[in-house]
Amino acid sequence: MILDEAHKIKNEKAATYKFVSQIRRNYILLLTATPLQNDLRELYNLITLLRPGQLGTWRGFAAKFLVRGDRRRVKDAAWLKDFTSQVMVRTRRASVAEALALPKRLPRHPRVELTPDERHLYDGTVWLLRDLYARGFIKVTREEAEEDARRRSRRTGKGIMTLEVMRLCQRLCSSSAALGESLDRLAEGELVSPEYRTKAREIASAARTVRENGKLHALRRTLEEHREQVIVFSEHLPTLDVIREHVVQHGRRPIVYRGGMSRAERARQLKTFAEAGNGVLIATRAGTEGLNLQFCNVLVNYELPWNPMVVEQRIGRIHRIGQKRDAHIISFAADATIEAHVLKLLDQKIKLFELVVGELDVILGEFGGAETLEQRLTEEFLKAKDEGDLSAAVDTMGDEIARSRAAGQEQERMNSEVSGDDNAMRLERDFAHLPIPSRVRLAFGTRHLKYVEGVRARQESLLVSVPEMLEALEHAAVRPSNNSMYGSLVWIHGVTVRRRGIDFEVQADKLPILLVTLNADSIAR
Repeated sequence: MILDEAHKIKNEKAATYKFVSQIRRNYILLLTATPLQNDLRELYNLITLLRPGQLGTWRGFAAKFLVRGDRRRVKDAAWLKDFTSQVMVRTRRASVAEALALPKRLPRHPRVELTPDERHLYDGTVWLLRDLYARGFIKVTREEAEEDARRRSRRTGKGIMTLEVMRLCQRLCSSSAALGESLDRLAEGELVSPEYRTKAREIASAARTVRENGKLHALRRTLEEHREQVIVFSEHLPTLDVIREHVVQHGRRPIVYRGGMSRAERARQLKTFAEAGNGVLIATRAGTEGLNLQFCNVLVNYELPWNPMVVEQRIGRIHRIGQKRDAHIISFAADATIEAHVLKLLDQKIKLFELVVGELDVILGEFGGAETLEQRLTEEFLKAKDEGDLSAAVDTMGDEIARSRAAGQEQERMNSEVSGDDNAMRLERDFAHLPIPSRVRLAFGTRHLKYVEGVRARQESLLVSVPEMLEALEHAAVRPSNNSMYGSLVWIHGVTVRRRGIDFEVQADKLPILLVTLNADSIAR
């Protein structure tokens, strides 16, 4: 049994914990970035789930390891590490971030100004939404609410309409076409007062007359600057159509990728994009997960999702293993709009464009997560009486995120205190006492192993996997090298369990270790 996000079942009284405990299994693997979030009872529960009896009873564990009256502090961290290291393998982000050898992220936020017609549309819709939120819904009787809850077929009241209103808020800065579609849908809401339905229809009609779009100007400049392949993300289907027409008008090939396409259609679109030297992939959220697009290095966020996890997933399509060039992350945020506030939170408070792999969850953990941020933004935007109110609310959220970041760092410290060292830490600690093959073996997958240019390509051409190299290093012989180009070098010769010989030429007398040459026997056919 493999259980991802295992920290979510940390409470021994919860139904999920009891359910997992009762599943019959021969093996269990728990995956989590934060085995310890609040106190040591959580760690005790996970290890007990993994190997019952490893830490004894909770009372005995608390008496032996915990500072009296404080479930977050341990008496003897080294002793506890001995117990946890028998069942827990820890890898720090800091140990692997550099080992991934990813190029730089180059974020850029070009200035985007709404056209006069767009500004008029934006201001009118903001007034409508805030006034509607304050007093524009029809109150339902208790009987109507109960009937509606049973039917689950209509949107009712503020709570039921939240998703539709949230979508409308996020379309404010996407395109007039997308905004008009959502306003038409709002005008059909059963619990929207008649006067607000009329106003929504009027603004939707005005949206359909807007011909000039500030973001399209920004996109044109971006496509002129980047003549190679570009990915443009938008959450909204009407906006995809607007972007597609614009791309065609400027002589580029649009390739649309969205939900609702069959698997075969999606595969064809991706193949077309990969083969089109100057193609523009226009994608919805369907393109944010599971795609390997590292052959492209330019990504445009046409509008900024209010959920930072979606932005991080988008970036992960191009900023991933195999990317050879710096990744250009270009985000459009219209001046003096809600998007400018979203960008401030993502860029200045969360520092989203600077994060290493897996760090976002830690930063927003105490805050409530990425979805909580999206909901809070919507609520604060609708409650605000003016831009001053909204700015103050966003500043408050920024302060809460800063506290959440500090809490996440404290969690990292607590986890370090009670968990065993990872390979990078062991290598740093024991380097002088380790034989050379063991040094190289521990360095794999950490920031302490560097490759001379061309060695990774040679590894691929020889069809040598990392597990094979680790096998060969387990029982290996060392001899001097005559090559002095990179300092004091040695040759390591080892054999895999399938008797394949592998030779490594390395500099291993200091950190970082440098892999200079790689040779291997041919694979038997």
